[in-house]
Amino acid sequence: MSQFKSSIIVLAFFLLTSCKGQNLNDFLEKSQIKSSLVTNEVLRKKGNNKNPYLLFSISDSLYLIIENTDSSYLEKIVELTDNEVVNILSVKKNEKSNYILQKGFNKENYYKEFISFESDFYKDGYEIAQGSKTYFVMVDTLGYKYGESILSIIVRPNPIDEELYGYLASKLLNFKK
Repeated sequence: MSQFKSSIIVLAFFLLTSCKGQNLNDFLEKSQIKSSLVTNEVLRKKGNNKNPYLLFSISDSLYLIIENTDSSYLEKIVELTDNEVVNILSVKKNEKSNYILQKGFNKENYYKEFISFESDFYKDGYEIAQGSKTYFVMVDTLGYKYGESILSIIVRPNPIDEELYGYLASKLLNFKK
C-alpha cells in the first residue's frame, strides 16, 4: 500500500473517531436517535411504560438502561448493532436500597443544560478526557431529560455524580457477552 493511501486511511479513521472532527449537533442527534431506537424497543415495547430511567451508552452501540420501577431497579444491558438491531444482552434486578441508583434518579443532582466539552461547564477546560464517546441522560415520568451529556469515558471534572458515573461505566466496561 502506498504511503498516500495509508495516510488517507489514518486521516479517515481519525475523523471518524474524533469528536472534534464533526459538529457537536451531529453527535448529539445521532446519540439521541440511536438511544430513542433502543428505549422504544426495550422500554416502550411492553406498553405505555412511563417509569423514569437512566441511559448510559458507550459509542452509541452498548447501552445500560436502568428503569426505576415501583419495586426495584431493572438494569438492562443492550446492544445496538450496525444494522440497528436491538439485542437485550442482560437483565438484572437491584433493590431499591441501592444508594447510588437512588442518587441517580434525583433530578436535583443534574445540570439543566446539555453538557459537552463545548458547553459552559467546561469553559475553564478539563483535566482529562480520554476514550470512547459516552452519552448519558436521566428521563423522568413525563419524558423530561436531565443531565444529558456527551463526554468521554474518562473525564475530569465530570458533571455527572462521579460515583454514579463510575457505576454505570463499570457495568458496561466489565460486561462480557
